[in-house]
Amino acid sequence: MMTRFADGIWQVEMTEPAAVKGLIFTVSGAETDIAFEGLRFTFDTERFPVGSVVQSTLSKLDRLFSSPVEVLSGEDQCLAAGNIAEESFTLTLSKTNVPEKAEFADSEMTVTFKTFDLIEKDEIPQNG
Repeated sequence: MMTRFADGIWQVEMTEPAAVKGLIFTVSGAETDIAFEGLRFTFDTERFPVGSVVQSTLSKLDRLFSSPVEVLSGEDQCLAAGNIAEESFTLTLSKTNVPEKAEFADSEMTVTFKTFDLIEKDEIPQNG
């Protein structure tokens, strides 16, 4: 489960596989906090391992959500397509402009949103 509180501020809770279920990453700009089964570790966000799925996904979504996109309305869904950081993307939205799926062609990555809620600024978690 991923929650984006603001540009560069995310919380990711792993739900599968069972070995990492409950592992929580809280990325808050320059710091990342990892919590799992009562253990907590904070490190510099720049030190995410190269190729980290979490870091790669959050980086792509941050760029997408902070970029202006042109939305084309369809009968059942709306689509936005374009390029960010030289990578092509397609964003599928509901008729009420709620993101449903983001596809990044160059990396063959698809992110499906099961739910999408806007979070108020005072709900942003604080590391520590």
